[in-house]
Amino acid sequence: MKLHILLAVLGMALSPALLAYEGGPGTINITGKIHSDTCVLDNDNLRVELGNINSHEFNQKDKQSDPVHFAVVLTNCENTVSGVSVKFSGTSAPGNPALVAIDNVTGAATGLGINIMDDQKKPIAINSDSHQYPIVAGGGSNTLNFYASFMTIADVITAGPASASVTFALTYQ
Repeated sequence: MKLHILLAVLGMALSPALLAYEGGPGTINITGKIHSDTCVLDNDNLRVELGNINSHEFNQKDKQSDPVHFAVVLTNCENTVSGVSVKFSGTSAPGNPALVAIDNVTGAATGLGINIMDDQKKPIAINSDSHQYPIVAGGGSNTLNFYASFMTIADVITAGPASASVTFALTYQ
């Protein structure tokens, strides 16, 4: 009987759960940034309708549809803000990485992408910052004008739905 108790105590003493090792101290790095108020974004969910376009109008590579205007509106900007750039992020089109790729859905149009342009109708490559737009601080409204259009990336396109989603981020100066 004493042998069974001794073996039981010895077995518990050698158990991995009972041989747990207490390690040294660890480190957790916590970061953040405190910033002053910037501007209020009036329209954070935009919809841009490029329209219904006949596929025969796109008869060669780098052909563009008529640009369609859209705007990002900022209000109540702090006095410390003097300018802002906008970065549109999304999937780049195969064949032209500056354009936004058309969503890959069943029956989608092929051979084209979406061109995003600034207020001067100069292209803004996807995943790149726009030029710096000046900001009127002190509570006024600031309209940042942009344009979008279809642009062919191939000599031949196929007809179908052509949509894409991009996100945008604002960088204040």
